[in-house]
Amino acid sequence: MSLAGDDLVIRKARAQDYDAIVRNGDVYGGKDYLPALYPRAVTDPDFYPIVAEVKGEIVGFMMERLIDGGLSIITMAGRTVPAYRNKGVMHKMGLELLKDRPGRCPAIQYLYSAVRDKVAGRAADDLRLDGYVEILRKPITSWVYHLKDLCSINSTATEGLPPVITLEYEDLKALFAMQDIVERLFPIKRLFNNYIGYRCLECNIRHLLDLNKEVCITTKLSSWAPETKGSTLLTPEFTNPEPDKSEKNVSIAETNIAANKSSGETSGTKMSALRGIDVVTFSEWFMAEAGLVYVVDVYAIDGHSEASLQAHIARHLRHLLQLNLCDQGVFVVSLTNNVSEEKVRTLLKHHGIVEPLPETEKWKALHEKKLETWSDSKL
Repeated sequence: MSLAGDDLVIRKARAQDYDAIVRNGDVYGGKDYLPALYPRAVTDPDFYPIVAEVKGEIVGFMMERLIDGGLSIITMAGRTVPAYRNKGVMHKMGLELLKDRPGRCPAIQYLYSAVRDKVAGRAADDLRLDGYVEILRKPITSWVYHLKDLCSINSTATEGLPPVITLEYEDLKALFAMQDIVERLFPIKRLFNNYIGYRCLECNIRHLLDLNKEVCITTKLSSWAPETKGSTLLTPEFTNPEPDKSEKNVSIAETNIAANKSSGETSGTKMSALRGIDVVTFSEWFMAEAGLVYVVDVYAIDGHSEASLQAHIARHLRHLLQLNLCDQGVFVVSLTNNVSEEKVRTLLKHHGIVEPLPETEKWKALHEKKLETWSDSKL
């Protein structure tokens, strides 16, 4: 099918375009985040979504998202309908985004794009030609789960394991200020969570602790850890109105309050706890074609305890059970290179998750382009 230049119309996406865009199909093997994110993408000023139309039919979609406090933009969720692939639609949408970017994002200095191994060949080549450099790559393992099959996820499953502590805003702010710890935990001092790259900046904390997102840690400082049975768990009220009274929901901030300190203070106890971090996980969950998708991005120091990893996996699976939003779905774990993928697989199988998602990606890569001048953002 040929495509004349004047046949293609590119405009900003609207709320009423949802059905047409979703109807074009899932592009992530049943775990596409766009259907869940779209209502926000068309209302939140941090997003700029566009569609490509041919004779009134939507044939392509792409959007940009501001991160790093306006310092960076990441291009995401790009797709075209099968009949219009390899016809320049994506390129033309990219040119349209470029055209008005200076007015929308005057402080922008970096462009980001994420690719996965399923489409890496041509996409990565195009990015290199445009001046992007791959800066981070993380393995991914995706597993089909059925709630009825999950086992051993209870208060006894984590006995003897390090407590898992949920972080709040001030906790992350204090952590990001510790550059030596940031360097030990996060490759090149960047986060790469569910295909979005973030610098370790306070302005990004609102994204990391957004709706349906959490940040959890385990610490090697067992002498600091509050006395709890098993891992700690902080579950949103709307998902679990009657939490298990036998377990304590603990965060560092709550511990400070108990010690007559403001949650906004960086106490010596908090600083010591953060400096003792062994493993940190960033999680988020959303509904998709395959069911409830639960994504966990794992970061760890070199020489981390396997017990810490075990505690995090058990904590997130128990949280998944408590959410109880869907009978089945996909559990996704993304790792840094110092975390054993084989160990994660073994832990998941121990808890009843034994079916790998077929034909899914094995890794994701983050590409960055530094803009010296606006002419350097040419596609």
